[in-house]
Amino acid sequence: MASAGAASQAGAAGWLTPVPVSHMAADDATQPVIASNARGDTVVAWLATVGGAKQVRVVVRTPGGGFGPEEVTLPNAGTSRPSVALDDAGDVAVAWTEADAGRVALRPAGGSLGAPVALTGEIHDVVVGMDRTGRATTVARRNSSATDGSCSTIQVRQSVDLAVQNVSLSGAAGPPQVIYQASECIINGGAPTVDALGVSVNARGDAIAGFRTTYAGGHPAVAVRPLAGGVFGGYVYVGSGDEPRVAIDAQGRYAETHRDANQVRIAQGTVPGSPGAIQTVSDPALTSGEPAVGIDGTATATVVWQSLQGSARRVFARTVSAAGALGALGPLSGPSSDSTGPFTDPHVAVNDAGGALALWRLLDAGGHYVLRAAARGPGAGFGAEAPVSGDASRDSRQGVVAIDAQGGGAAAFQRFDGTVNQIQIAAYDAQAPALGAVDAPAALVAGVPGHFRATASDDWGPVSLRWDLGDGGAIAGAEGDHAFGPGTPTVTVTATDGAGQTASATRTVAVSAFSVSGTAVVPSRFAVAAAPTAQSGRRRAPLGTAIRFRLNAPADVRVAIERPAAGRRSRGRCVRPTRALRRARRCTRWLQVGRLTRAGRPAGANSVRFTGRIGRRALALGRYRAVVSAAEGGQAATARAVNFTVVRR
Repeated sequence: MASAGAASQAGAAGWLTPVPVSHMAADDATQPVIASNARGDTVVAWLATVGGAKQVRVVVRTPGGGFGPEEVTLPNAGTSRPSVALDDAGDVAVAWTEADAGRVALRPAGGSLGAPVALTGEIHDVVVGMDRTGRATTVARRNSSATDGSCSTIQVRQSVDLAVQNVSLSGAAGPPQVIYQASECIINGGAPTVDALGVSVNARGDAIAGFRTTYAGGHPAVAVRPLAGGVFGGYVYVGSGDEPRVAIDAQGRYAETHRDANQVRIAQGTVPGSPGAIQTVSDPALTSGEPAVGIDGTATATVVWQSLQGSARRVFARTVSAAGALGALGPLSGPSSDSTGPFTDPHVAVNDAGGALALWRLLDAGGHYVLRAAARGPGAGFGAEAPVSGDASRDSRQGVVAIDAQGGGAAAFQRFDGTVNQIQIAAYDAQAPALGAVDAPAALVAGVPGHFRATASDDWGPVSLRWDLGDGGAIAGAEGDHAFGPGTPTVTVTATDGAGQTASATRTVAVSAFSVSGTAVVPSRFAVAAAPTAQSGRRRAPLGTAIRFRLNAPADVRVAIERPAAGRRSRGRCVRPTRALRRARRCTRWLQVGRLTRAGRPAGANSVRFTGRIGRRALALGRYRAVVSAAEGGQAATARAVNFTVVRR
């Protein structure tokens, strides 16, 4: 291999062109959900409407590859959004409702979804999380009603509870654990409700469940579970308001955020403890809501929400440290004129290192809903907003986002194609491509082609490769051949990914001039041989000889046989004597009397047998020389001459 040079990376992370993943026949595809793990496994699920019936469909991606086919349909789904989760190994859990039942299906890494597992009770909403063992934790809203004579008029009591149920990767379901329960006479006080379910589970099994209950007023609440083998404690109200969201880090530190009195609040804690003091993160002068939250490995929470400024909506973000210190308050988006329509529906995903992706929707100047995003690297602030959903010729909605440990990720969303909605995915490529093997010859002979080859990979692919060869030449692609002139060119191979990020490596190639060396005639004194050469006789001068030489590369060889002749010097040359040059300095001219050619001689030591004849014509007795030259690929080596003498037998 050629001498190695330093590798380098350049370019900026960016969003790739969205691609559709819902290809199977459907009347509509809506309600996408997404999850990623640290290494970059990603799962997207959604609801597909087929002939009026709902199905849950799923696509899965492994690191470095694309999303697989729309391979799984789970029939008879309800209208509520499904839920998905991933563990560190790439095992998948999908939860959904059908009629008044809850279902969860698990998919081992590299496998396919198993049979749906029925959850216990009459279920109307369900969410799922997953720990590193492949165990799914489901949190379900369950409803029931019963005749109660103490209730006036209708005498019906409505009950609601929140139940946690674990399901192993093998499909075994544990018993439900009720973490909240309420009941009320329908006429007397109105049926109690629970909504805005959320669950966040870390690798070791710590979990936090978030929800809102309207029983006795609107209250966001949380319940937490320490470790995989533990159980949830009792729920704790977190102030008042609605729109609760929860997140938990690898050490069991959690954050809960919600809207209260048109402000965004946050509470933080560590399992199994209750959340601490509630803080306001939004600007008190603005009407704010729709919060989303993520938490990194230092227990720093990132909250993203939307605020109404006059007649326009904007998306804001703020960090809150584990100690409660508020970071700078800054807008992520420009103003959207959509002041009366649906909210901007912001989402945020945060990795352990502190990288984050924030995603939201806005109404553009052309009257279409589009998705935009901002990214943040570890220890940095959010960058400028960027388009995610492609051109704005059609509406894009219901965006969700996930992130991996390297800061890359994906957004899934619903996009109207003119007839129906389809699910599309846009990847965020945060890492420059990685060069693998870089093979280049360490040394070449001028004019003789060498082979160059490199491999590269990228989290989100594809990758293009190009060789710049230092002499104005190039190879477009992973490999190819090239010949150089003498010198030490530096060649550079560059890998470029879909976001325009690059990685490059250099190699130096030593290119030597084409050469002939070690030229000799052995023996240098010989007699002309007849054909065939005699093999026995008296001890006399040998018959014929061998012209020996060494090549530094395969080549065609020419051996010129020359005899000396008298000459005179003229203008730096030895020329035929004339009367006019009779006073010029004497010299020896060499006149060619014949030529031998040998095609395709190999590199290394070579020998040409010479009988002393050119064809059938024998050389006269006397002094001669053999001039050996070689050529290949348009390059010629400097000729080498060696003397010999033809003597009498």
